[in-house]
Amino acid sequence: MAKAVAVAEEQSQGIQVWKSQPAKLSGFLKDVRNELKKVVAPSPTEVRSTTIVVIVTVFVFAFYFWIVDNVIGRAIEVVLDKLTSH
Repeated sequence: MAKAVAVAEEQSQGIQVWKSQPAKLSGFLKDVRNELKKVVAPSPTEVRSTTIVVIVTVFVFAFYFWIVDNVIGRAIEVVLDKLTSH
């Protein structure tokens, strides 16, 4: 008997959760709408300046990694030459 009561209670809780979903969805959509009202598109000058910063940064990092790659590559060549010359 207790098992039947527990199953019935679980089913009623499941139904309550299922019935509360539209209210949760409605609240979520209201929150989304409120957040989207805060979104502002950047001005063309902001886009231009951040694009320039990104491009310059990419070239700086590319140059840095090129130097590091060359240094490590030369070091490995020297080590391999020393090891194979004996």
